[in-house]
Amino acid sequence: MKKFMSALAAAVLTYGAMGLTGMAAEKVPALLFGDADCSGEVRMNDAVRIMQSVANPDEYSLTVRGASNADVHERGDGVSNMDALAVQKYLIKAGELPASYKAMEKAENEALIAGYVYNWINFYREADGKAPLTRLEGGDKYSIIRAEQTASDYVQDNDKMKAAVATAFDGKFYDSYDMFAEMRGRSFMTETDLDGEVTITDIDTETLAKNFSESLLDNPSAWNIIKDDIVAGIGVGTYISESDGRVYFNVFLAAKQPE
Repeated sequence: MKKFMSALAAAVLTYGAMGLTGMAAEKVPALLFGDADCSGEVRMNDAVRIMQSVANPDEYSLTVRGASNADVHERGDGVSNMDALAVQKYLIKAGELPASYKAMEKAENEALIAGYVYNWINFYREADGKAPLTRLEGGDKYSIIRAEQTASDYVQDNDKMKAAVATAFDGKFYDSYDMFAEMRGRSFMTETDLDGEVTITDIDTETLAKNFSESLLDNPSAWNIIKDDIVAGIGVGTYISESDGRVYFNVFLAAKQPE
């Protein structure tokens, strides 16, 4: 008989009023742009490693940390040979890192923050010896819906949760998953124009996402769920609210139906 539980380990975890100050202490080195091989310095080896990862990703894949370091040209568009060129220019003092910044609309910025949260959670799983989580399209849709719901009403509402599941998974949630957990948070976004124009830089968005991810790591209940082998996949959604200048996060974790 298929079960439906509102959360793995019967827990829905909520994090409120988390700003960029007073967050968890640094647990990993700060971003070192260009350091694709995570050696602690930027060298020509990094440009070569980037090109190898683009040409043959199966043999020369970058770690989550390395891929973030390597994405220096039009940051946020993924790793390409343009990043290798930017590193080479930097090494011969013909350019700076990051090479350029990408101006983003609100929806693009929300997607970028969600991507960073996903990368950081997988970074911590990898550091704990766990395999990275698969990103679920339905989980992303659910998390975006829930993040927007949370922005309008921070009170937990199980009916809204169930409605979001039905919408995001086209009514097929029970066919694939047995249980799910969600973790919510709201953080301040610096330099946000409340009239709707988000001027925060992409580097700031990664800092924000990293701090939120570390807050999950600092909570034993949350981290125990995230790193549990029963988790089959993850969805992440964010919503930038112009009304209060916060970014609302939702992380969805799903467990597969038992065979």
